[in-house]
Amino acid sequence: KLFSGKPYNTPLLTWSLFFPMVILFIACKPYEMTFSPQMTLPEDLKKINSSIGYYHSPELKSYAFLTSNKGVIMHLGASSDSLLSSIYPKIFANAQPVNSVNGNTATGYDFILEPQIESFLFTRDDYQNVNWTKLVYRFTLYNRDGQILTSWNTAGWGLPDQETWPSVSVIVSKSMEQATMKFIES
Repeated sequence: KLFSGKPYNTPLLTWSLFFPMVILFIACKPYEMTFSPQMTLPEDLKKINSSIGYYHSPELKSYAFLTSNKGVIMHLGASSDSLLSSIYPKIFANAQPVNSVNGNTATGYDFILEPQIESFLFTRDDYQNVNWTKLVYRFTLYNRDGQILTSWNTAGWGLPDQETWPSVSVIVSKSMEQATMKFIES
């Protein structure tokens, strides 16, 4: 019947062609990872008596790291945006998001703070387990006129231990938490 020129339209043929394409599509799609870093601030932490506007650029929010050998996309930017936004009000007398670092949006703020992800690194052992991760944030502090006052980096390491191994998600979250804690200390 297939070569007779008559239409060959059965559900079995349709599914036999469609099913492998779906499996191929799923197999080729990269695995996406999100993270949930959590911060517990020291109880003796005193707020800085300054008002800041913080600018999280679209580049920060959308920052993703693609591992080359397994096609895993690590969404570091969205997690960093959430973590940093949650700690600013605990550090500063007043902290609100702003739309840019220029002077027009800085009205009412002493400073504008802009974080960026400077770099992300990790290594794996022979069994493809993560040995360590390192996340580096760059913080830039602007005055009300949008001029850079200072800029500095903070780095955080995530190392596997009995609590985190072999969860890559927890190890990456630990590096975010440590880099954020170093920001608080700085």
